[in-house]
Amino acid sequence: MLRLPRHSSHVTVRVEDPAGIAAPLRDILVEELPRVLAREVEVAKDTITFDLVMLLPVSRWDLLPPLIHGEIKIEHYDRKITVLYNLMYARLVIVSTVMAGILALAGAALGFPSISLFFAVVWLWLLGGSVLMLAARFNHFVRKCIKKAERRCADRTRG
Repeated sequence: MLRLPRHSSHVTVRVEDPAGIAAPLRDILVEELPRVLAREVEVAKDTITFDLVMLLPVSRWDLLPPLIHGEIKIEHYDRKITVLYNLMYARLVIVSTVMAGILALAGAALGFPSISLFFAVVWLWLLGGSVLMLAARFNHFVRKCIKKAERRCADRTRG
């Protein structure tokens, strides 16, 4: 069975009331994911899964289009909340491979066989750079949702 390329990571933040923030954080993630182009967002206890349409138009600032599937799990313990996530990015691998492959084949057909090595480097740069950017941006997205959940909890206790 073919395994989809994935990025797995987590965000852990110290909070005053980790048990109290878990449900609002789950709700905020469910609210925010469609705003960054997630589709079919489903919740089962403290796990959120989402999918994306494979051929979405992509702008440079869209967070999720390189993905096809994601899973987020929320855990809380010892004054900390941890958001674990798996992001499957097969679309990114397919698009960067096709782009670099077409350019390498064109270079070879035009009589520049050494250009294939250049496009192998371009492929690594496209894929590696995009995965690093995706990881950093998703990590920032999760941290922003945690802060929003903390504010929501603080507003509830004040109001």
